[in-house]
Amino acid sequence: MLANTDDCKGRIDIKYLSRRVFLSAATLTAIASSSPPVAMAGDGQETIPMERKIVSGKVTMKSIDGLPEGTSSSSALYITARPNKPDNVPRAILDGSNGKAPPVLASRIQNPQFPLDFQLSTLDLTQEGAAFMSNNRYWFEGQDLTISARWDTDGVASTRDPTDLVGRSQYIASKGNEAIVQLSGRGLTGKLVTGKSKN
Repeated sequence: MLANTDDCKGRIDIKYLSRRVFLSAATLTAIASSSPPVAMAGDGQETIPMERKIVSGKVTMKSIDGLPEGTSSSSALYITARPNKPDNVPRAILDGSNGKAPPVLASRIQNPQFPLDFQLSTLDLTQEGAAFMSNNRYWFEGQDLTISARWDTDGVASTRDPTDLVGRSQYIASKGNEAIVQLSGRGLTGKLVTGKSKN
């Protein structure tokens, strides 16, 4: 959930993420057998899962002069969180992500305004993030996370434009710090790579 957006803008379905690989059948089976904590109504029936903040922070820009040219009104900010190393990722999940730590939280904010305060909660879990629980905690909680942000100038997650702004920060679990992500240009190499990918 995002602190300064409405509910529908603060969530992102896994299908909107730009992903080259998806979960293996074994992982999907594990996910299907795992369920998030739910609130119980007075008659014992399950209600909507309770929201719980996992990480929060702020996305900033170096300078307003750095705004990309041709930014459309459909621009969007994508924020993801993933374990900063694959060592503690469950094997079933790691096998489905080519050995890389996958995003466990993801959010999309339409036409963002900076600086932007954000909050990633249990409503922003990806399928991998929700795969396993123990004592009402998800498997990645308590781990250090890499927080990545990308301002996509056309608002389409699957595209990579040379004018997109990107940034990264670290959330240290033992400190519970806010993640401060500063957006900047991709740099010459990044622009060349993304420019080629569009051709």
